[in-house]
Amino acid sequence: MPITNVMDNGKLGRDCPCNLPGLAMFPDPAVLLFAPVDSCPQYAATELVGGLQAHGLPVRRYPDMAGLYRATDESLLAYAAVAVILAGLPEQNATMAVNLRASHPQVFMVALADTTIESQVIQLLHNGADAYCPQEASSALLAAIVFRLLARAATVAPQPLESSRPASAWSLQEQGWVLVSPEGKRISLTTGERAFVTALLASPEKSARHGALVAALNSAYADGQATARRRTLGVTVSRLRRKCAQQGASIPLQSVHKWGYMFTG
Repeated sequence: MPITNVMDNGKLGRDCPCNLPGLAMFPDPAVLLFAPVDSCPQYAATELVGGLQAHGLPVRRYPDMAGLYRATDESLLAYAAVAVILAGLPEQNATMAVNLRASHPQVFMVALADTTIESQVIQLLHNGADAYCPQEASSALLAAIVFRLLARAATVAPQPLESSRPASAWSLQEQGWVLVSPEGKRISLTTGERAFVTALLASPEKSARHGALVAALNSAYADGQATARRRTLGVTVSRLRRKCAQQGASIPLQSVHKWGYMFTG
């Protein structure tokens, strides 16, 4: 990981982003770093965390997707603002961005990217990242971007995450663990079901290929290994349909032959 710490002896200097005009006051934040071992070895992650902490950011590192999901859920309940830094491989960052944006819309996200590959940056922004930072940038630049995003929390009025009224369409509530029908039926989701529905609702036109949905299932579990297959995906869908039917709700989920699934509600 080429990000370097430009501070001397870990002390805050006059160029620290938190000393810049307009950034002196912002809500108590949580800053979560997604840095898998296959893209960010331990020594590089330690250097990155140390550099950001030297600039005043209370960073915590999570090497797997499941750990980051849990930490995001917990942090949203305990902190006024939550920022996530995505430092994984391009496909990992893209998956995390789309899933976090769908299940945790109030989170601020910065993704590290190879800015020489424009398509990679475009995909990250389309998937929900608020900003991107060059992989070779200093910790000072990355910290400045995070501070600027966190400053928005002090100026944007908080929005209610849920409504007591029935929604006009199907929606996810309680950090994505409950699927709510337009009639107000509430269906509790398992980890796999949550990952599947989140990925589908966050995809363009609410439709996704089998491969993308299998990847979402894999990312929901701690080992992060590609253990899910289309058969597992089919089982997840069947159980979800049956669970909704038991609640008196018909989920508008359509299978597209040899392609994937569409959510039509």
